[in-house]
Amino acid sequence: MKIFLYSIISFFLFSIVVHSQNNVSRIKLKSKFITEPPIIDGELNDKAWDRLADVDEYFTTYSPINGNILPAKTQVWISNDEENIYFAFYCHDSEADKIKGSITKHDNIWNDDWI
Repeated sequence: MKIFLYSIISFFLFSIVVHSQNNVSRIKLKSKFITEPPIIDGELNDKAWDRLADVDEYFTTYSPINGNILPAKTQVWISNDEENIYFAFYCHDSEADKIKGSITKHDNIWNDDWI
């Protein structure tokens, strides 16, 4: 089961595409092994995130327009323990007051902002 899980995770991690200075490139990502899981509270002050970001790049839009480069960088941290993989995102935004998010079912987020 672990081999299957790591294979799926590896596929997704190695398939991340980022834009660096308007050039599309693929990057390899490695997660940091941790012994204490982070508290899932929206704060990035756990030991799991206590390092430089694993990704610090300009991401691209998906919806409503596919492929536009975002004006601010997004930082991503990846950690794992024996059973789980954890992701933390810090999405820089100069107009954070315009971010739209609703309390809704998970299949109904498409009109909100998301990553």
